[in-house]
Amino acid sequence: MALDFRPPYSDYVKHEYDAYPNFCREEVVIATTSNLKAGTVVAQITTGGKFVQVDLSKSDGSQNAAGILINDADATTADVRALIVARGPAVATSNLIYPTGATAANIATINAALAAKSIVVRDAI
Repeated sequence: MALDFRPPYSDYVKHEYDAYPNFCREEVVIATTSNLKAGTVVAQITTGGKFVQVDLSKSDGSQNAAGILINDADATTADVRALIVARGPAVATSNLIYPTGATAANIATINAALAAKSIVVRDAI
């Protein structure tokens, strides 16, 4: 049996504000064909409102980072519900999952979009 290590939530989210329960979190639908891991930066597709991994090469809404996936979400065969951090926390960039091949400029663009959602991204927290 192979072991599959998943980094704990605290590896990437360093502080959540508890003004009231779940202030920072939203329940979303992850679109079919996505198998996303906890810590993945996600975006909302404009048509239909489902979420996918952020993709700066698209123009369907998925180019705009909207949050960070809290738990793994395997939607390879059907849409699944998942929780994301959508606003307010401080997060560590070192454990976020950006798109494969993302350049430093791409990551800066994604982090700026997260900052617009009041998600504070830092190298060290």
